[in-house]
Amino acid sequence: MFPTKLFPALLAAISLAGSAAAQILPPVPPATPATPPYTPPPPPPAPPVPPARPEPRPADDKPLPSLIERDAAGKLKRYDNGLDEAALAKLELTADERARIETARAARRKDIDQHVIDKLEGVLAARKTGETIDQIRDLGELIKVKDTILAIAPEKSLDRLVREGAITPVVKSRVEQMARAYNNALTTERQAESGADILKIARFAAGDAFRDGTREVFASLDAMLLDAARRMEQLGDSLKFTGSSAIAFTELKGKLMPLDPANADGLKRRVELTSAFFFDRLDLAAQRQMLEKVQDQRASAPKP
Repeated sequence: MFPTKLFPALLAAISLAGSAAAQILPPVPPATPATPPYTPPPPPPAPPVPPARPEPRPADDKPLPSLIERDAAGKLKRYDNGLDEAALAKLELTADERARIETARAARRKDIDQHVIDKLEGVLAARKTGETIDQIRDLGELIKVKDTILAIAPEKSLDRLVREGAITPVVKSRVEQMARAYNNALTTERQAESGADILKIARFAAGDAFRDGTREVFASLDAMLLDAARRMEQLGDSLKFTGSSAIAFTELKGKLMPLDPANADGLKRRVELTSAFFFDRLDLAAQRQMLEKVQDQRASAPKP
């Protein structure tokens, strides 16, 4: 048996051992809290949509002149030189503005002359299209007229005038507004004439677009042929035609000899004969050579 008298000493030893253990083992630390999931900040608000840019308006805000004029039968007046030119003529512009416009137009006409020479094959193809456009009966063929125009179209007149500082964007905007009002009236007139005939409406639209798109290039070609007709004998001699072209030119010279270019009737007949020679008797290379010679003679002519 364990001696009873030793119990107190044993209890004291156990007590001391417990205290020592308590001093050696540190307390259990509290549990680390869980890290919350990452939430990105909200994106910044979208910038406000800018207001629509207003159409330029003139400072004086005067009402626009109108291109809508009608004849005794109520039909819209047609403008042979195009709507842009007609609109500019009606606007109130200063003498200085009109001088700048004319200077820019003169430079553009020279550029169109060269454009016609460069695009001559397309110009001649368009000329043939124009001769038959009123007889086209196929809607698909009428739609293709647009491609014919785009192939030879020069830079738009208003764009050139703005680019060279001859007119302001405000003036351009006014011209375009006048042209739109006229074209809306023309569409109404065309619809009244055509009724529900879709092909007829398309033929009208194609014809109008063709005339507007080719007016300047055809006018340029006609002007060069007019200059050629005035002195075709000398011009042709300098070109030194060969083969069938030379034979045709010899025939032409005989017909031109009695026709005085200083006489209106004589000049008219010279233009007819020269144009027939150009279109019917020359190949593309000789046609281009002839127009280039006209340009050379213009450049070397004394300035008035």
